[in-house]
Amino acid sequence: MYHCGGLGVPLSAESFSTPSRYFGGRALRAASAPPESWAERLRTPEIKTTRKDRASFIALSAEAYALDPGCRVFDVKEMRKPFSLTAMPLLRRMVAWIIVFIVLFAVLLVAAYVYQDHLIFHPWRGDAASLETEANLAGLIPWRDAQGTRIGWQSKAGDPRQVIVLFHGNAGAALHRADYPSFLHGNSRKFYILEYPGYADRSGRPGEKPMTAAAVQALDELARGGAQSVWVLGESIGTGVACGAVRERPKLVQALVLITPFDSLVHAAQVHYPMLPVSLLIRHRFNSVANLKEFPGPVAFLLAENDRTVPAALGRALYESYPGVKRLWITPQADHNDTPLMLSVWPEVTAWLKDQGAK
Repeated sequence: MYHCGGLGVPLSAESFSTPSRYFGGRALRAASAPPESWAERLRTPEIKTTRKDRASFIALSAEAYALDPGCRVFDVKEMRKPFSLTAMPLLRRMVAWIIVFIVLFAVLLVAAYVYQDHLIFHPWRGDAASLETEANLAGLIPWRDAQGTRIGWQSKAGDPRQVIVLFHGNAGAALHRADYPSFLHGNSRKFYILEYPGYADRSGRPGEKPMTAAAVQALDELARGGAQSVWVLGESIGTGVACGAVRERPKLVQALVLITPFDSLVHAAQVHYPMLPVSLLIRHRFNSVANLKEFPGPVAFLLAENDRTVPAALGRALYESYPGVKRLWITPQADHNDTPLMLSVWPEVTAWLKDQGAK
């Protein structure tokens, strides 16, 4: 609003000859006759108007000055003030804040989509020499494919015809699970740990497709090496890898053990990002419900009661959706990474799998 004498300025003296007129989108109330003095009349609060355009405002000021040289326009400087949301009327401020929120939320969605790999996968990287030294100390030796490329690690002992292969979780590397054999009490099977693309010193990038493809390749290598009975262990996101692999090679796997599983990574991510439309953003879906339903073998489900990473409800949903032979173990007071505690039931799991015909 622009003022003359501190109040609004009408277009001309004609404004006073009509009951009202519109100016700047607002009604202009006027007197029936022009006052004796413009300066006195312009101090009357009823006359108010607004001007957004500087050129028009200057013209209006000139008109007022021509009618009364004593009239001065006081807030030309207001036009030079920087933009401020707080200086706007309430409704305009609300609209402006809504627009700001929408823009920021859109930026957040784009960032979540572009950088989701960094949110989901947390690989540890290392050089070949240090990895093999560490593996040797842990009693493991390289596991190589037909081309001689190392794809993981294997125990030195165990029957190569009866094997257990582990698909590990999203963080670290395969060697960080080197103590798994000590958790499998009474195990006489040969133990393998697959390394994912993009982890340790393996080339490639993590993701549902490359990780599942690596798992399928691992099952093919075990079959080529003479394995007659393969039990697959999946850990956390490795349960999604395991379910995807057995969908592709159901006849190569005799039993499946899923540790802290989820029904889909979409639901697991929704737990941590409830305000985002995860189902529209996520590329790595790991739909274990769909992938597991055709598997013909027995499946053991090991859940942590107090799991804050993958809530036990998601593992239970997968358990309930599976139509085949299954059994559920829930470890009281265990959290997501309490693997030794959850695997304390391993002898019981082993006995149950054998009772179900898993050699």
